[in-house]
Amino acid sequence: MIITEIGFNHLGKVELANSYVNTLLESGTDAITFQIRERQHRESKPQRYLPDDTFSGIFSKVKKTGKKVGIAIADIEYISFFENLDVDFYKVIRNDITNMELLRKLSETNKVIYVSTGMASEEEILNFTKQDFVQSGNFRLVHTQLSYSLEDCNLQSIESMKKHGMPVAYGSHCRDEVSIFMSLCFSPSDVLFYVKGEEDIEYPDHEHAIRINSVKRIIDKIKKARLSIGSGKKEKMINKIEVKR
Repeated sequence: MIITEIGFNHLGKVELANSYVNTLLESGTDAITFQIRERQHRESKPQRYLPDDTFSGIFSKVKKTGKKVGIAIADIEYISFFENLDVDFYKVIRNDITNMELLRKLSETNKVIYVSTGMASEEEILNFTKQDFVQSGNFRLVHTQLSYSLEDCNLQSIESMKKHGMPVAYGSHCRDEVSIFMSLCFSPSDVLFYVKGEEDIEYPDHEHAIRINSVKRIIDKIKKARLSIGSGKKEKMINKIEVKR
């Protein structure tokens, strides 16, 4: 799937959140996500949060188009809230790959769960994959680097992380969109990237987010680039290039 992440870039404004959703539903995205952090974050930065009753209308709107909607979640107490709204999938952010209580509770939902590895060591990833509840098959690793630099993307990790026996997605935190297209060479299970508005302000996820009016262009290019990947097997073919002599 191509997953477009709104995160907190709605700035806590219901009208802006709905505007993002309306544009994204026309962009070719497969899914949209929002974010709920831990209680301490919510209490310290309440202005970043949408009212809870906003999500019912947004979920309904997204699902009517056949798209999926997910939540990047850090607060275990909110899982039942989003289960009642029939969320399609979850994402575990930051270093919550080590938060076994949260991960186990999410596994009980039987929903797909994307687990960020942006702050994780190889040892922490290995420890996570050995947990009994991971054997449900609902988990996917997300390769990401918490760096805006193209040189830090380390996209080959997508391939090497597949040794853990689960799908591996790519989540872009790079300010250069070329990393999104390059990631396709390693056949990620999904591609995730953040979006932001057109206003020239500092969004919570700013440097690595794609301007909302550019999202359709990016998604069209992803779909076109995928056509060039092929099967990986060298096959004999006829000469399709007309040579003029």
